[in-house]
Amino acid sequence: MRAENLPTYTVRRSNRARRLRIRVSFEGVELVLPHRATLEQGRLFVASQLEWIERQLARMAALRDQRTPQPADTLLLGGVLRPLILTVTAGTARVHCDAAGAVCVSAPDPHAALQRWLRRHAADVLSEHTRLRSVEMGRAPARLFFREQRSRWGSCSANGNISFHWRLIHAPHDVLDYVVVHELAHLHEFNHSPRFWARVAAHCPDYLQHMQWLRSEGWRLRPPSG
Repeated sequence: MRAENLPTYTVRRSNRARRLRIRVSFEGVELVLPHRATLEQGRLFVASQLEWIERQLARMAALRDQRTPQPADTLLLGGVLRPLILTVTAGTARVHCDAAGAVCVSAPDPHAALQRWLRRHAADVLSEHTRLRSVEMGRAPARLFFREQRSRWGSCSANGNISFHWRLIHAPHDVLDYVVVHELAHLHEFNHSPRFWARVAAHCPDYLQHMQWLRSEGWRLRPPSG
């Protein structure tokens, strides 16, 4: 099959992957390549799975049509939809939650101020969850990073560094905590073997529920595209 007949897809190499894998999400098609696999092997694998990919893309399109847009004057924070009040003012930016639970932002550029505040808040919350879970699970990351990752909510490198998508701050706390447990479990099991999932289940018994939330509702955590 010629390359031009294939869907657009991104490629991610993984030292943990034991086989080629395709992931279809609202963000698009991702090909996961084991370390020794070639790009040509990946292209042939995508071609062999074309019918399955097209079915998944159609399913995603149908689900996308069913989405209810989030009102512009609201903010999803910790899984709770809060009123959002943006005010353009001179001087120092200020972000606070009022007595009614609304998030109030006063700044020369309130949108930029809100995003800076969310990133700092995400780093604080994820750092604290990681600290507490590290004590419980007996292993701590070498370093923590908070990034805008395209297709993953968290990742763990071979040298023990853990990265989290900062937009997890929008998710319910239990979902955020599951991602923390998932990545810390990789410090013990650098794979997705039955032993890995048993470790996750021991510290997060409802992890399947949280995985499903990210699959079906994770789009709510990301900014609208286009």
